[in-house]
Amino acid sequence: MKSNLTTKVAALFVAVLMMTPDLVAGTRAWLNHRALCLPLKTVGGNPRFFNTNPLRPEVSTSNLIEKRQPGVKKKTPAFKEVTATLYHAKEAPCYLGTAHPKDPMNSPEDDVFNFKVKRTELEGKKVFLSFRTGGEEAVKNASVLFNGRAYKLQPIHEQGAGEEIRVELPAQALAETFQSVVFSALAPFPAMNISKVTLYAQQEKEAAVNYQAAEVHLPEAPAGSFDLLEERAAGERIFLAKEGDIPAIPRHINNVSKGAKGFSLRGGKEEARKIKIGVDRNKLSSGADLAEVRLFFFSREQKKWISLRPSKVHTAELMLEAEAPGNTDYFAGLIKTPDMPEASAYLPTTISGIKAANPAEGMQL
Repeated sequence: MKSNLTTKVAALFVAVLMMTPDLVAGTRAWLNHRALCLPLKTVGGNPRFFNTNPLRPEVSTSNLIEKRQPGVKKKTPAFKEVTATLYHAKEAPCYLGTAHPKDPMNSPEDDVFNFKVKRTELEGKKVFLSFRTGGEEAVKNASVLFNGRAYKLQPIHEQGAGEEIRVELPAQALAETFQSVVFSALAPFPAMNISKVTLYAQQEKEAAVNYQAAEVHLPEAPAGSFDLLEERAAGERIFLAKEGDIPAIPRHINNVSKGAKGFSLRGGKEEARKIKIGVDRNKLSSGADLAEVRLFFFSREQKKWISLRPSKVHTAELMLEAEAPGNTDYFAGLIKTPDMPEASAYLPTTISGIKAANPAEGMQL
């Protein structure tokens, strides 16, 4: 009897031992099948699968930061959060508009935002500009100069007041050493601020772009208004500029350029070039003024117009010669003096309102 029981136990042990590999394989297959058939769960409002199998990577959709609800019309579409590199210029805003209380002299320095990033760091990426202003109407009154090229921003979606503006910038306009963004007024309009100006780059297309940049095609300058006194480089061209195509000109400078608001030399290098610029006779109060006219060029790095004394004055032609950096903007200007009507409005001419000093005041006799 005892021998018979021992035989049965031994047979059962041998059977279990032989079936163990099959049981392990079956259990593993069941676990894999269960991982594939898990229902959707929600994390942070976003649907995703939970995978318990460490051998298979988990696919996350958590980068969808906004979900569109059925029947709800959105002004700006939901966008996909992607890895982006942000570049900041300065904290202070840009002041545009007629007689802005914080920029009464119309200085261009606050309009310039320079980003310390080279072309090589941005190659192969999408480059975007974002900023905030007073809404769609405010953007209509300004242009964006990206590394000297003028662009008009056109809305893609309906825009709300104060909403962030995002626009993709053209890769062909990237500069070698740093990227410059200048805001310029197209015409007189009420004062406004442009703030939180940021440049960012990423590999993917930004779905939340709500404006597109349309390049302003400028007419070429005719001979006799602006000339290069040396051979042009390949692809170098001279354009006539109007209001909004070049940075703001301070009010203490009288623009006396011939036939245009200014001139843009594009496509060449920034090394010194010998140039010749025309002066409008009708903008001079006397013949003696011609000797006081200066050539101004814009320095994006210094954020201001820099004046140069002409090396030669052609009285008969009313043209000036000078040597200035290439690949920038220019105009002929006359710095206003106190006897000019325009300048007198900004200079004090009396001491009215100042109390006369009393020499005995404060003395005890």
